[in-house]
Amino acid sequence: MTRYQMADFAVRARDLGVNYIGSCCGSGAVHVREMARALGKVSVDPHWSPDPDSPMSDTEYNRRRVRGSDD
Repeated sequence: MTRYQMADFAVRARDLGVNYIGSCCGSGAVHVREMARALGKVSVDPHWSPDPDSPMSDTEYNRRRVRGSDD
């Protein structure tokens, strides 16, 4: 799921009464941060911005790391 889909999920879960919302091992900090923003749990940091060249999850990071080591 994208970070925006994760944020939508978090809001829907909260609206259904779920009080403990998290993510699995395939998500990264950007996913959790977007969920927190959607739930009003974190203030917007004007100094932070996404890096489109950086992997968005541990899975993507490890895929790049493994592929890079095979070259």
